[in-house]
Amino acid sequence: MFKNKQFVFSFDKMFTGILAASLCFSMSYWQWTRYLEKKIYFSQLDAQTGKAPKTLTTIPAEWSDWLLSTLHLEGEFDFEKEVVLINRSMNEQTGVRVVTPFHLKGSDIRILVDRGFLPYKDYAEKNYSTYRFPGETYVEGILRPSQKKSFFLAPSTKTPAPNEWRERWLRLEVEKMASQLPYPILPVFLEQTNQQGPWPQFDPKEITSPGRHLNYTFQWLGFGLFALFLVTFLQFRPKQPQN
Repeated sequence: MFKNKQFVFSFDKMFTGILAASLCFSMSYWQWTRYLEKKIYFSQLDAQTGKAPKTLTTIPAEWSDWLLSTLHLEGEFDFEKEVVLINRSMNEQTGVRVVTPFHLKGSDIRILVDRGFLPYKDYAEKNYSTYRFPGETYVEGILRPSQKKSFFLAPSTKTPAPNEWRERWLRLEVEKMASQLPYPILPVFLEQTNQQGPWPQFDPKEITSPGRHLNYTFQWLGFGLFALFLVTFLQFRPKQPQN
């Protein structure tokens, strides 16, 4: 392949190749971190499978044994402090996810509840009667950790400034949302599964298996190595005949 050829260095080609390889290696690393996260997720899910629903009466010292468990809670929503997660869709319909603080009955405990999907029209027109139900209520759902960026190039969300109120959010980042609330909030949130009316609706998402992320890890790693090989190969030129 390299017989009668000589290496002629090209800065432009080498720079382009290294840049492409770096991007591929970054994607490979990101998929690897997603693989590890999914391994933890499914191990927690397996640990909770078959267990009876829990009730929250005191704040646990450690949340790892509670994550992905089913909770039964009684209390009241604080609709005045309700926020939404934007850019959501369900069944080809655009909308938001409604997130509302929930005050547990007979305690000072408050937790954010992802109440489900709401069509954008109802949200924009403030049709509260379709998705707000005042008074004491019963909530059932899955306890989940605070969300974070799933992709390293995704936009970040700044913590609200003092006295700033932010209603529209990209993801459910509990600590940042808690900074604008007038009371303490638990560091986890509840994904509600027993909706009361037609909206909001619970929208279960299929979780990608760890194996798929592992496959992507090796695919991107292979792309990066190929980019380095290709940029090196393209810098070999036929030897010039000697006079």
